[in-house]
Amino acid sequence: MDNIETSISNLRRPRPDAAAGSEQHANIQQENNQLYQDRNIQEFTLETAMTNMSHRSSVENDLFVRGRYGFDSDTLPFVETISPQLRKSIIEDGQIQTPSTNGRQHSHSLPTNLQAGDDLKEHIDSLWEASISPRTAAVYKTAINLFLHFVTLCGLFVPEDKLPCIDEDILIRFVSYCDKALLLKCATIKVYLAGIRFSYLRSGATNPLANCERLQYILKGVKKQQQGTATTRLPITFDILRKICDLLRNGVFSPVTDLLLQCMCQTAFFGFMRCGEFTRDSRGFCSEGLKMNDVIFSKDHSYFSIFLSSSKTDPFRLGVYIHFFRNPVLCPVDTMTRYYKLRLSQGAVSTSPLFTDNASQAVTRERFIGFIRHLLGILGYNEKNYNGHSFRIGAATSAAAVGVEDHMIQTLGRWSSNCYTRYIKSSKNVLGNAQQLMCNYTTNHT
Repeated sequence: MDNIETSISNLRRPRPDAAAGSEQHANIQQENNQLYQDRNIQEFTLETAMTNMSHRSSVENDLFVRGRYGFDSDTLPFVETISPQLRKSIIEDGQIQTPSTNGRQHSHSLPTNLQAGDDLKEHIDSLWEASISPRTAAVYKTAINLFLHFVTLCGLFVPEDKLPCIDEDILIRFVSYCDKALLLKCATIKVYLAGIRFSYLRSGATNPLANCERLQYILKGVKKQQQGTATTRLPITFDILRKICDLLRNGVFSPVTDLLLQCMCQTAFFGFMRCGEFTRDSRGFCSEGLKMNDVIFSKDHSYFSIFLSSSKTDPFRLGVYIHFFRNPVLCPVDTMTRYYKLRLSQGAVSTSPLFTDNASQAVTRERFIGFIRHLLGILGYNEKNYNGHSFRIGAATSAAAVGVEDHMIQTLGRWSSNCYTRYIKSSKNVLGNAQQLMCNYTTNHT
């Protein structure tokens, strides 16, 4: 209690007032002001302040009464605490530079051109679109539209400006609907679920697939029930390719179409190409097929190259060149040269489609597969077992059968992993020969 009363007493102690009190106090304040205005004094440092105090009389120093909270600031000498340059800027009302290493803006302050919300929203939308390929974006759009249609069929309200709130039960019923009513494969259903997740995350909602343990079991059930129902995809090996080209040389369709199909088949086979890489997709995806300027011939015409601006193994769309060389049996260079000259005679320019039908439209994937199945039927094959991927499978199988090294097959097919091994179809003769070679094992090999 004594300490508290002493503190209160110190707080209530009257302070010297220069304006209304002592004449000596007023003289000291006037002296300080005069000292500050004296142009002969360039600096007001702590040293000059102490010197100034030491020159005062003992009577004046008695005015510097030390209380609990120090001296009265009005009676103390001036001490310069800021630089002359900064004081000058303050007096002239100038712009004071933000203190930092390089005098730049704070890192958390936005540039003027990005402070508008609309500009940022457009940029964020472009980043979302760039995060996936155009083809994937088209599939995801189909997925979310199908899901919203299903939600409407279930009697749930779908707002116009945002996605509806859903739970795991809705997702399970949607998977069942895709399996039973739409007869979709399990892989396709999973892709559609990924599209739903992407759409909800982009809208700012939480991941609807998070913590859906029951849904994972439902997907496993769909996969097990669909086992054994996968479509057979047989390879178009080199011997089948040669039969197709021989048939086309003898004439099946028109001369232009026959040359077109020869060129497309040889390009697909020797380039290990996916069907969507050289045909146009008619389902609204972004694949438009190859252009005339995508084909580049070497100066001596010993080979030519095709530039793929985008592909499945090129997620960043850097582009890749596929090279085609001469061979004495079935030369893709000669076939492409004849077809390219034909396209130029038809008035094609650099941006025109490379492979076109009679209407000068890029050949679609479905039309090309229809031609191939028709030819395979003529040759006596079961055309239902072949599709657009059969050329890529056949190229890998043919290369492995003649002893092309694994790493070269991976390079030719532009595979980023060893998944190409599942495309290699080994005949019974190859398996039998392999077992015969196993019998040659001796203890000398250990």
